[in-house]
Amino acid sequence: MNERDFEQQLKDDGFQEIEYQKLDPRSGKGRHRHHFEIRGLVISSCVSRIVAALPASSTRRS
Repeated sequence: MNERDFEQQLKDDGFQEIEYQKLDPRSGKGRHRHHFEIRGLVISSCVSRIVAALPASSTRRS
């Protein structure tokens, strides 16, 4: 799914406020919740992991 299709689906489902965010890499926010519905589309991401005690990274672009 691309950004345009995702935005149209949100509008079709009644969402009136659409916000775009670019987030810097960080650890998770832990368990939390919102008093409203949130949907997100990840456009690109970078995942770091430890393999045999050596750092490794991978980047994904949709």
